[in-house]
Amino acid sequence: MTHIIVNVIYFLTMILLLVATVWIVFSLLRSTLFGHAPFIPVMDHAIDPILSELDLGQDSLFIEIGCGNGKVLVAATQKFPQTKMIGIEHDLVPYFIARFNTRKLPNVSIVRQNFFSYDFSKATHLFAYLLPGVMDDLGGKLDRELQPGTILVSCDFKISRKQPLRIVTVSAKKSDLAKNLFIYKW
Repeated sequence: MTHIIVNVIYFLTMILLLVATVWIVFSLLRSTLFGHAPFIPVMDHAIDPILSELDLGQDSLFIEIGCGNGKVLVAATQKFPQTKMIGIEHDLVPYFIARFNTRKLPNVSIVRQNFFSYDFSKATHLFAYLLPGVMDDLGGKLDRELQPGTILVSCDFKISRKQPLRIVTVSAKKSDLAKNLFIYKW
């Protein structure tokens, strides 16, 4: 009898893993095919330079555009515990991971929404790790909504129609993701 129970549990576990794998692959394909950036976490070596460039304060409102698993928000909270932070994530799997990872952080909220429909007018600081075409589309929206003085740190991809305030080299290795940070100020 226990042999049958073990086989049933094994079968159900395999079905659950298969469904989870299909869901994750579908989520990544959907985001890539329909113009959004796939979920690629920010590399650890880029976190400190990102936070240094943001230089958040007590009165800042930091928004991570496409927050994925919430890794940058968690690190930012450790360095700037008084800053209000919002992560915007459209895809379901990374959204739930970010919610889980930030569940004990009272100054962080995660919003499941397409960032093209989000109002950024109250943001003082932004971070994005998105694809070039998405950054260009986002650039026009930010031009219309951001207040003067708002800072955007973009990892690896620039807004082609906007001149960055500066470019910070994070890694010179060819194999690394997160090689450059593009710093913009409105």
